[in-house]
Amino acid sequence: MSRPLFKVALFFVVAILTVGCASQKPVTIKAQDLNPKIAGQQLFPKVDNFLVILDGSVSMDDPYKGTAFKASSARGFPADESVYQQIMRTRGASKSSFAKELVSLMNQTIPDIPLNAGLRTFGDISPWSVQKTALYYGMTRYTKPALEEAIKKVGTRGDSPLEAAIIAASDDLKSVKGRSALIIFSDGEDMTDAPVQAARKMKSIYGDRLCIYTVLTGNSPAGRKLLENVAAEGKCGFFVTGESIASSEGMADFVEKVFLTRKPRAAAAPVVAPPAPVVEQEKATKVPAEAAAVMVPERIVLVIHFDTGKAVVKPQYCNEVKRAAEFLKKNPDATALIEGHTDNVGTEAFNAKLSQRRAEAVANILVQKYGVGKSQIKTAWYGFKKPVADNKTADGRQKNRRVEAVFETK
Repeated sequence: MSRPLFKVALFFVVAILTVGCASQKPVTIKAQDLNPKIAGQQLFPKVDNFLVILDGSVSMDDPYKGTAFKASSARGFPADESVYQQIMRTRGASKSSFAKELVSLMNQTIPDIPLNAGLRTFGDISPWSVQKTALYYGMTRYTKPALEEAIKKVGTRGDSPLEAAIIAASDDLKSVKGRSALIIFSDGEDMTDAPVQAARKMKSIYGDRLCIYTVLTGNSPAGRKLLENVAAEGKCGFFVTGESIASSEGMADFVEKVFLTRKPRAAAAPVVAPPAPVVEQEKATKVPAEAAAVMVPERIVLVIHFDTGKAVVKPQYCNEVKRAAEFLKKNPDATALIEGHTDNVGTEAFNAKLSQRRAEAVANILVQKYGVGKSQIKTAWYGFKKPVADNKTADGRQKNRRVEAVFETK
């Protein structure tokens, strides 16, 4: 390479590294922002946890031929294209692509409320594994980037043991408290009545604390009937077709019905977090009865994953960090606790220092880039002493290389 060309290449490398957050890819379509309705107390959280089951069976490789197929073949597309139309135009129309885009749009539409989350799949399991289902994410504190990464990993292979995923989901929810939503995206094909029976058993375990929602991402009448029956076992959930929620408006309506309510709960069920101090509870008793139900501290949870041995915040997390910074600046009484963690590769001393650098990297972005007050931020670091996954696997180590940050008002 000649020296002039080398200089040009070097310029572009530096430019890419410096823009950082500005290089993040946008979502497929713009999701509706439900946060103003939360802030204006028009809507309130009604669940504490949600678990998505995403069909990874081989039938999801087949083309999706719903009614949107005809609309997508017309000339031009509206400004707010449906997810399905965009898949048809840019990626091909497999049922798997359609389902994953729907889950992604749901992820982008969920407002900033404290949640625990998980993503489980079935079918997309190694042929050498005896397992019929796998948990790709959670159950853990919910963040949009982490769930988005998990969605991308789901492929298609194998048969359709939805019942195995539902049974495993029952165990997943044992680690969390409060009300839960189970949301299933599937074509419902090549299945017996076993998923209905599994849903019935799950409902008998959790009762009113569980609602079941099913989303049809296929064309089979038998698959539709099966998913309708699974949702019916949840009593408080419902069935929808993928096409009905494949737009910003449709998905916003779906998210409101699954996650939110227009009436505040008398007391917020605990999410995985330390209990509130006694002093705060005493203050709450002095609030008028009509306001006590809605005076719940605002809270944002952020999880950032890092490359091996690195403490650089990747561009995909920049929007989340910016959102947290805006939250802190909007609420001067809010605080941030930023905790750094590593996998177990290397010495204890090395990992302790690395986890410190990771926590401080996030803190520095908040302070130096966005002007957040230092007094609002506390950092802590634990090296490899607090893993959330098995360090014996590459996937487990990747999950352990993280920063967990909690931003909340008093």
